[in-house]
Amino acid sequence: MRISRTRKGLTFLEVAIMISIVAVFAILALPAFRSTATKSVQTKALNNAKQIGFACNAFATDNNGHFPAYVVVNGTASGIRISDYSNTAFDQLIPTYLSTIQPFYLENSAWTPKRLADPSPATMAAGTSLPAGSNEWAYVAGLSDTSNSDFPLIADGFADPKGHAYTMDQTERGGVWKGRGPIVILCDDSAYIVKCDPWTHKVPGSPNGVDLFDTSGQPGWMSSTGTNAQTVLNPR
Repeated sequence: MRISRTRKGLTFLEVAIMISIVAVFAILALPAFRSTATKSVQTKALNNAKQIGFACNAFATDNNGHFPAYVVVNGTASGIRISDYSNTAFDQLIPTYLSTIQPFYLENSAWTPKRLADPSPATMAAGTSLPAGSNEWAYVAGLSDTSNSDFPLIADGFADPKGHAYTMDQTERGGVWKGRGPIVILCDDSAYIVKCDPWTHKVPGSPNGVDLFDTSGQPGWMSSTGTNAQTVLNPR
């Protein structure tokens, strides 16, 4: 009498084929997964930047229309224009207009290598709430709520603050979006994820279409001279 036998398990070749198929599907799905993950982080960052922009507008309401622009000494604007870092300007928003420093943090950015805890209430009250490494965002000092609504106010920190350019190297400051899609908040608090020029890695825009942050004093646009001069400040 013939006895039938049922084969148990899979052969090595069959297992190898299955693993290869799974690996191929994983490789094909990886770019889409990375894109979705990046978009999620970018959406959160956009909302954080809008919070900061809203706080700047609230500050302007209480300060004759001016966004943070002057060094504050003992609670009073000194008349000395901020010229060092965006952190110095943003300090003025905390804690009255922002109760936390968390909107200034951006995951995977070289500007903010790790998330820092909120400073103590005493430190916040002293106006030194944003230490180095806690802030992702660049800032244009010298604007007001009556400035051209198309003027940029806040943006991802630049790789080159004077040339207003980003970098494709994600390990470098200004490279968090690979120099392709930084976030920009305008004076009217409108928010955008913009597309950089692929060659210069700058944000195209008025007045010459080459650099939205150009402060060379061209007619009708931001000015780098005079009493209404603006200064583009990077984080620290």
